[in-house]
Amino acid sequence: MNTLDLIQNKIENNELGEALDLIESNEGEYSRNSYFWNLKGVLFISMSEYKTGKSFLEKAISLNKENGFAYYNLAYVYEMLGDKKRLIIYMVFLLV
Repeated sequence: MNTLDLIQNKIENNELGEALDLIESNEGEYSRNSYFWNLKGVLFISMSEYKTGKSFLEKAISLNKENGFAYYNLAYVYEMLGDKKRLIIYMVFLLV
């Protein structure tokens, strides 16, 4: 299992501390990887740190404008923050 899959697995199994350790120890290697930043965003969302997660998702999108996972997760963050306008904007990105 590669590192990104391992991080995702830890998040899905609610092993958030272990996921954070993996992210911190591999950030240099994956600093230009959009999917890494998406996972980091999802991790912080899982810890209810929506604004921090949002910044990581925005970084994921800046690295890869075609990362649909990051758009979806960012839409979720805007829903949780009660920003319906931005929620709709990011949902539209998923449709085009």
